[in-house]
Order: sequence, then C-alpha cells, then structure tokens
Amino acid sequence: MQVSVDKRFASGYSINSAFTWAKAMDHELGGFGWGDQSINPYDANSSWGISTYNRAAVWTLSHLWEVPYGKGHKRGSNANGVVNAILGGWMFTGVTTVESGFPISPNSSRQDNLNGEFGQRPDVVAGVGRYDVPGGQSRNHWYNPAAFNTSFSCCRWGNAGRSSMRGPGMASADWAFWKEFKFKTPLNREETKIQFRWENYNLFNRTNMGMPDNTVDSSTAGRITQLAGAGSGFGIIGPMRRMQFGLRLAW
Repeated sequence: MQVSVDKRFASGYSINSAFTWAKAMDHELGGFGWGDQSINPYDANSSWGISTYNRAAVWTLSHLWEVPYGKGHKRGSNANGVVNAILGGWMFTGVTTVESGFPISPNSSRQDNLNGEFGQRPDVVAGVGRYDVPGGQSRNHWYNPAAFNTSFSCCRWGNAGRSSMRGPGMASADWAFWKEFKFKTPLNREETKIQFRWENYNLFNRTNMGMPDNTVDSSTAGRITQLAGAGSGFGIIGPMRRMQFGLRLAW
C-alpha cells in the first residue's frame, strides 16, 4: 500500500510525503545472513515466509524551498547587487526517511538437522516474550534468548518461525543548501553559472544500529555489534554524519 501527498505553497516551499506499507514473501535464500537459509531441503514450503529484505513500513518526506529573498520576492527586492548575491537565490532541499527494521530469523548453533547446513531453528518457549528484556530493548539486549530453547531431542527441526523477529528501525535526514551565481565574462558573453552546494548526510547524526546476533544459544545472543550499513550489504544508511561542499561551473 502506498499513500503520497504533495503540497506547494505560495512562498516557494513544496513538500512531498509518502508512506509505504509492504509485505514481501519468498523462500529462504540459502545464505547465512540472519539465519535465512533453508533448514529442510525436502520441504521447500516450510521455508516460505517474510523476505529478509522486507521493509514493512517506510515513510519519506522530501522538501524544496526557494528562500523568498532577493529580486523577484517581496523581501529584498530592492537589495543592492552585493546583498542580493549573498542572501538571495538560496535553495534548501532534503529527504528524511524513517523505516522499520529488517526481519530476523532465530537459529541455534546445533547442526543435527542432517542436511549439512548451518542455521538449525530453536524451539519457542511458551509464555516468554521475545522482547522481554530487563530495562527494555537496547544494543546489548535486543531480544530475549530465554524465549527460545535449543535443548530438544536430536534430529528434528525447531518450531521457531522464519523472520519471526524484527531488527532496529532506521532514520536519516539528508539535506542540502545550494545557490547559483550568474554572471558574464569577456570571453563568454552568454550567461555563466557557478553553483555552490553544501550537502549533509545523516544530518542529525543519528545512530542507526545494525542487526543483532540471531544465534540464540550464543554468548552474544541479541547483541548488536555494528551500525546499519557497516558490512550489512544494504548500505542504506551510513553510520555517521557526513558533509561535503561542491562547486559546479556551467556555461
């Protein structure tokens, strides 16, 4: 499901807000990422579930604002050339994204499923909440390992479902300020432009956590040891604020 709203204001400001709610389903991919590999080679349907790459909810807000100052605007319309060159003609644009976390499939270190593959599923412990951790969820305790049991009889598959948990959500704001200077030179009588850009990625320096250790009988079960985009293979949101400046000449 997708919902999108556009609005343009008289002051030169325009926004677009979009929300996507999705559910992608597939068979397990066969890799080792977050336990997303088939555990029963004789029953592919048992591996049918929410895709590892599913983002259930994504909200984006994009905006563009032409700062209403300088020639052609109510404010600063009579400003001299120097003031207009410094304060007029600025543009402010950006995209803010908030999204839910990726699915997690619990697994264990046991390898008695007889298919030569890693990623045996544990059993679910009835009545124990998967996210019931002391002090609430954190990077050291994202889920409750006690909600799963790996001490069951040999040679069967655990009943914990694929993609039955979710990792941390992510958010980022990528904003930019830019301005064009127009002039003519003796060598080029046509209009020449220099564009100055100041770009900010993850402007508010939000820490977006990566995925936790999904091996429930590991000593680091539920612990998050890296940031989103750092070795996860997605590269959607970087781990820190980045700024860059640029000049572009057009004639």
